[in-house]
Amino acid sequence: MFLGWGVVVLLFCGCDDDVVVLWFFCGAMLCRVRGDACVCGYVYTPLHPPPNNRDEGQGSAFAYLKSKGWATALMAGESGNSFSSVSFFMVRVDLTDLGNQHVQEVGEVIFAYINLMKGNSSSGGGGNTTVTAKGIAAASPVSSFTAGAPGTPVTTNPSHPSTGVVTEARFAEYKALQALRFDFRDRSQPMSYASMLAHNMQLYAPGDLLLATYHVPLAYDAGVLTATLDALTPDNVRVLWASKTRAEETTQREAVYQTPYTAGKLPSAWLEAWTSRAAAGGGGSDIGEDMVANLALPPPNPFIPEDLSLVADPAPSNPSSVSPSPPSLLIDTPPSCRAWHVVDVSFSTPKAVVYVDVFCAEAYVTPEAAVYTRLVVKLLADYLNELTYPAELAGLYHWVSASTSGLTLYMTGYSEKMPTLLGFILDELAGFVVRPDRFTLVKEQLAKEYRNTRWVCLLGVGV
Repeated sequence: MFLGWGVVVLLFCGCDDDVVVLWFFCGAMLCRVRGDACVCGYVYTPLHPPPNNRDEGQGSAFAYLKSKGWATALMAGESGNSFSSVSFFMVRVDLTDLGNQHVQEVGEVIFAYINLMKGNSSSGGGGNTTVTAKGIAAASPVSSFTAGAPGTPVTTNPSHPSTGVVTEARFAEYKALQALRFDFRDRSQPMSYASMLAHNMQLYAPGDLLLATYHVPLAYDAGVLTATLDALTPDNVRVLWASKTRAEETTQREAVYQTPYTAGKLPSAWLEAWTSRAAAGGGGSDIGEDMVANLALPPPNPFIPEDLSLVADPAPSNPSSVSPSPPSLLIDTPPSCRAWHVVDVSFSTPKAVVYVDVFCAEAYVTPEAAVYTRLVVKLLADYLNELTYPAELAGLYHWVSASTSGLTLYMTGYSEKMPTLLGFILDELAGFVVRPDRFTLVKEQLAKEYRNTRWVCLLGVGV
């Protein structure tokens, strides 16, 4: 059943998660379904415009929603490439209990940020903003890389203009990131790789298959990018609101699973507020001035590596062998700290892996202690998110997890900027404090995770 646009569907959700999803529809943008991959696909990649659509850094829509206590996650991007897809772009926001009461305002933030991406808003452009916090210095020059010439910097651009995202500077940074990802992609299982390429052969020309698969753009076209942004309007949107708290408002049942839902036109107040935000960034609810002051486009990414040279094995045990040398003990001050290092050149990539184990005897002694440990991990991830998100875009990843002996920090990615990120994370861990506002929301999120385990496969829980 096609409901058209300008519609809100309220769905009863049995689990404890509240979610709102905005799907954007536009006939001119559905050309991928008609086989025209050049417009909605890989040549200009308008559905992945720089900055990344799901930006989570400082000044982003998600950072603002999180500061208001309304959201725990935001995902955005191309809706899909199946032949049954009728939307070209989607934004999904995982709501808190408080956010579930402010869905209109959440939509206002999204459309205000889209307006900022177009360059129409007076809220901060973000062009010369720098990421500065505990060791992350002002943005370094951004190097652009050409796919096919791994690791060769060709141009630099030290700043972004504050005129929206449709600029050659931002496109060059995005292309550099995607080319970097393509040039130094990790090896995958042959079966999975062949399956992925076979699927994408239905979408892309054979000569462009590899670059298209990794979304490496081939050309800058301001017109295509602008047209894509112009299609992200309230008039083209359909909203899915999944919630457990509004069961009494549902009037229909889905035929197969009997899920309660209701569908109708967008409330006039929503549409009016969203249209106002999308047009000029003003109007809407009373969050206006606060929002305008806090939304900004991201600055140049300070984590894009510039030195991609490989480190030679200083003392190979066997010159004819590609196996790594034995690990060396760099720091040995028991019981406080031990550190080992090993050089492995067998993969021929400028990447490194770091494991940091933090031991705590009280971390897992009781179920209550285990929950507290998980809370600490989730709070730390919450604190780090805004400032480490640019590192993820640049291929530098980190995970902090709870273990039976304490905490484990795992990092992987390009080695040049890894010490900067590692120092920042360790500083945050060493100076860790519980912020009451974030504790309340993270505790709510963790409680939902535990309650939702009743919906997962019991075999997975038991194992």
